[in-house]
Amino acid sequence: LKTGEPDLRSRDLIASRRLHWLAEKVNGRLKELLAEPGVNPKSDFILNMRESLQKWICTSMPTLFNKLSTDLRNVLLGELTEELLYQTRSRLPNPLDESIWCNVAIDLMRKTVHSMAHYLFCYAGPIDIRRECLGEHILEHAVEAAASVRNGLNAIDKYKKGDISGVSIDHHINQLSFKSRQQIINKEILLDESKRKMISLYDTQNTICFGAAAAMADIQAYYDAMDLCGIEPCFIPGGAKECHLSIVSLYEPNSTDSDCGENSLQFNWIARSIDAFKKGDACVNEKWYLENQVLAIVHILATDCVNGKGWYSLEKICEEVNLELEDAKKALSLGVPNPTWPKSKIISAFSPGLSDFGSPKRSRGRPRKRQPRK
Repeated sequence: LKTGEPDLRSRDLIASRRLHWLAEKVNGRLKELLAEPGVNPKSDFILNMRESLQKWICTSMPTLFNKLSTDLRNVLLGELTEELLYQTRSRLPNPLDESIWCNVAIDLMRKTVHSMAHYLFCYAGPIDIRRECLGEHILEHAVEAAASVRNGLNAIDKYKKGDISGVSIDHHINQLSFKSRQQIINKEILLDESKRKMISLYDTQNTICFGAAAAMADIQAYYDAMDLCGIEPCFIPGGAKECHLSIVSLYEPNSTDSDCGENSLQFNWIARSIDAFKKGDACVNEKWYLENQVLAIVHILATDCVNGKGWYSLEKICEEVNLELEDAKKALSLGVPNPTWPKSKIISAFSPGLSDFGSPKRSRGRPRKRQPRK
């Protein structure tokens, strides 16, 4: 890769970086192989592999980064972002997915990973100094994200009191909300055993997406209101869809339920539709957002992607975002909530070009009689 050429293409840069990343992974496996007894490090196979891997290694990243144009720097940062997020795939599932992460979390994830890409790969200088600067930057990102959560919570409270307009609240709702594909909710799952099974889904190991959970919570609230008033329910939830936008609210589980416990991934949260917050029927779960959409992102990226001690600590971030240390440890031990919903059955459309058997016959109208010319 000749970085001095003005016509360097983005795909060349991407290919070069991916080969470099692949070479690092293969080198790691090669070291594991050499650690096994009976493996000769001077065998032709090992020597040829090392020689080939050296050809895949890029030049100094800071030198390369300084020679790139702004567009190509963004391309390189995009590749480094994917590499860093891949490292945390087991603890940060489906990063940048709007059905799992709210916009505050997605923005925080992007900023944190970009800062890591700059200080770990693109900047020159002693690694200790770079890590120290990185630690300061990611704490700033966490503080900004926590402020966005609290600003959204305060704005929703003001909206319920009539202090701000609906237009002003839209930005804050979009920052905290989760998007869904608005799938049809499966009636058999929705009404499993009894209508009360809907709410108990939060206390078991079953996981559901935020949009489905919000719709189910609204249906459950409807049934509870009908029971309280002694009115026969007339709503049939069989065709209910996931809510398009949902926000996580407070939920106090029944402590007498044997299935409920602090080890449940769904403990103490419930998704509701945004209308429930506008009407004042639900309150935003500030603690849940700070723990699962702010703290978890920064802590997992910092501990999984960066080596070394002293540049970051859980105590520092808890102090900065105003979280209790013990609560943070508990939330991290439970893991990041990864709501899922059973996939809809996909029925393939009939294609006449693929099969001649069992094809649906189209109803053909009666042939039109040709009118004689006058």
